Amino acid sequence: MKYLIQKDNVKRKLFNLFESKNSILKSISYSEIFFKSIQWKSAEAVKKLEYSSSKTKVKNRCIFTGRSQGVLSEFKLSRIALKKYVSNRNGFGIKRA
Repeated sequence: MKYLIQKDNVKRKLFNLFESKNSILKSISYSEIFFKSIQWKSAEAVKKLEYSSSKTKVKNRCIFTGRSQGVLSEFKLSRIALKKYVSNRNGFGIKRA
């Protein structure tokens, strides 16, 4: 499980590293202000960026257990870890539905 958490952290670092460059190149390629040749070059540059630096490769994981399924994005906890956390009276203001 620790290996998967470390692998996900590497993907998050790569995404953060290339996020600004990726967004700039995408905005250039979608903008109609620039010439078509510049738009095509920027689209090719986006394709050449590392595949693992894309946002879709980043997966939500629980910060306590590393579980990948049933993770609530607001808390970054899995449903099981959140239940244990709240039952120990650590989560103030969280109530059952």
